[in-house]
Amino acid sequence: LSNKTNQLSMYEELKKLKSLLDDNLLTQSEFDEAKKALLSANASRLYALNPMAVLARGYSAVFDSDGNVLSSAKAMKKGDLINLTFNDGKAKATVTETIPNGKGE
Repeated sequence: LSNKTNQLSMYEELKKLKSLLDDNLLTQSEFDEAKKALLSANASRLYALNPMAVLARGYSAVFDSDGNVLSSAKAMKKGDLINLTFNDGKAKATVTETIPNGKGE
């Protein structure tokens, strides 16, 4: 599929493919292959956005003791209890220090 059609929604792209099929510009076999490729590409995009897939790539999610997501070191201070979620489980920790970017270790 062209780069132009890659920017369309899956529904719009399916409509375009169906129109090509109806106009005899695609064979049924080509239409079926294009649908499979479109579905596969969208499934890959969805999987990449799955939070568990992100964790499986080595990232973790950090939460405060109330369950709120912590996305910044500035949101924490020494002594705060935090919860970490990994691909294979969870951990509880206490913040001993926060270090802004560029300030060393």
